[in-house]
Formats: sequence, structure tokens, C-alpha cells
Amino acid sequence: MSAKSGFSDELDRALNGLIRQLWAHDPDTAQHASAVTALGQAVGRHLDLAPGDAEALELGAQLHDIGKLLIPEEVLRKREPLSELEWQVMRAHCEYGHRLASSLPQVPAGVLEVVLFHHERWNGTGYPVGRRGRDTPFLARVLAVCDVYDALTGERAYKLPWTSARTLAYLRENAAILFDPTAVEALESLCREREHALFKAE
Repeated sequence: MSAKSGFSDELDRALNGLIRQLWAHDPDTAQHASAVTALGQAVGRHLDLAPGDAEALELGAQLHDIGKLLIPEEVLRKREPLSELEWQVMRAHCEYGHRLASSLPQVPAGVLEVVLFHHERWNGTGYPVGRRGRDTPFLARVLAVCDVYDALTGERAYKLPWTSARTLAYLRENAAILFDPTAVEALESLCREREHALFKAE
């Protein structure tokens, strides 16, 4: 996967270097980042984001798990449930990612917010700082929904994939509890459109 954005060539080269490192360190995380980027782009178009916000969401999606470069492989790839200490290590990836993304040349502030805050939750139960509702930047709230959708519908060493319908039901049930209702509604609407297009094609 390579980066393509409206940002500088220098930023694209630095981003591509980090992405290659992530593929070497943990291909599952890299594949997840690729899928979340594609989904985030589609949801961003559905929300009719301004061009700058759309680019920030795309780049933030590519980088949202880049902090896992600094998480030990034995934690990333563990098949059994993580211990509380291991969860503390895993949750640090948001701050690690923010630190890595901040080292990139000319990276926009909106991108850094996505990387740092994509695990915050509407009711304040997320991390790294427990922001509530609209205190979390909007692009990070959008990315959070895309991130959870791909994580739940994807297969992992420790879980079987959920269906799209089950995942959307979970997101809907937790709108205005864990997730931004606007972001959930946009993802649901996008999925309905895609299903309709597939049905018509058949």
C-alpha cells in the first residue's frame, strides 16, 4: 500500500516509509489500516466533507494504528485474551502513533487528532484521555466508527468475523453511547447503498 494524497511529496515519501515498516512488523494491522482507509474515504464522500477534511481523514486512517510499530509482536499477535498490563501496552499505540505522525513533515493537525483520538468514545469511556461527545474532533469520531466496523467484520486470531448486519446493529445500538450518531448514520447509509447496488447488479 502506498500513500496518495494532496500533500507534499516529502510527506508522501515519509508516510510510505512508515507504511512499509508496518507491513513488515504486523501485516494484519497494515491490512486493517488499508481497509479502514478505503472505508473512511467512502464515508467521507458520503458526508460531503470539505477537501481538506477528506484528505485529513484519509491520511489519518492510514496512520491511525501506526503506533503499533512500537508495540511488541508478542502482544500484537497474542491469540489469548490480553492481561490488564498487556492492554495498557496496547492502548499506548494512540500516543505512540501521535508521536510518530508528529515527526512527519508538514502533517496537518487534523491528521494528528485522528491518530490520537480514534479510540475515544461518546460517553467518555475511551482512551487515551476519556473525551466525551463533541469534545473529540469530528474526523476522529468518524474514523472510530470505520475502525470498529472493519475490526468486527474482519477475522482475527482471537475471533470469528461478524456479519455486516450484526456489526451495523451493534453500532446503531451504541450510537450516542459509544459512537457519534452522525458517523454511524453515514456508515449505515453507505452500506445500504452498496447493498442496493450489489442487488441491482445481480
